[in-house]
Amino acid sequence: MIGASGELVVSINLPSGYHFTKGANSRYEVVVEPPASADSVSVESMRGSLRDSGLSRIKFKRTGAVDPGTTLNVNCKIYYCQQEDLCLFKQVSFEVPVLTNQPDSTTKQAIDLAYSVRPPASTPVFTSTLTFD
Repeated sequence: MIGASGELVVSINLPSGYHFTKGANSRYEVVVEPPASADSVSVESMRGSLRDSGLSRIKFKRTGAVDPGTTLNVNCKIYYCQQEDLCLFKQVSFEVPVLTNQPDSTTKQAIDLAYSVRPPASTPVFTSTLTFD
């Protein structure tokens, strides 16, 4: 849950032997729900790229009273490849509740949002043999 201000720390971990796809723009987007609360929560960057390290920091500040049930939804689109092989896509969402009764304070809060991508299950290889009579 988030209080008065701080940052969301998005951490996407790829399995060994994988890397973020160069030029594919792995990214995040922050959506305030319900939309009526959007004026009560300030997010420094509503959209941005996920860094090659898989780590991104998103600063936020509650600027007014929020409706009960208000959340920050962080939606990530992850494009990644296995070394010299198949490239894949994964979409991940984090839902972070916003506290409605937290008094304003000067204490900054860091909230870790971590996800570890699992390697895909191996796909079966089909072989066939042709015989000619």
